[in-house]
Amino acid sequence: MATGCGKTSDSPRQPLPKEKLIAILMDLELAEARLMTLRDVKPAMRDSLLKDHRIPPPVFEAWMTYYAGHPELFLPIREEVSRRLAHEAPNVPTVSPTPIDRLTGR
Repeated sequence: MATGCGKTSDSPRQPLPKEKLIAILMDLELAEARLMTLRDVKPAMRDSLLKDHRIPPPVFEAWMTYYAGHPELFLPIREEVSRRLAHEAPNVPTVSPTPIDRLTGR
C-alpha cells in the first residue's frame, strides 16, 4: 500500500495514501459548499465522509496535523484537489485554501 505523500520520519505511522487524501479533501470541499447553501447539513458530516473512505478520524487528524507543519508537502495536494474539483464539479464553489483547523474539526 502506498503511504501518504511526502512521508518523512516524523510523519504519522498509519498510512494515508495521497489519492485517498485527495478524495477526502474533495468531499470535504463539496460538503463545505453544501454548508454554504444548505443549513440542514449534520455536524457529523466530516466523520461520515471519513467513514465512507474507511479512514479513522484520528488517522486523518494525524495527517492534517503533520501537513500543517509541512505546508510545502500539502500545497501540491491542495492544488490537485482544486484542479479536480474545477474539472469534476465546476459549478460548486470551493473554499481554498481550507485552514487545517477546519479540516481537523478543531
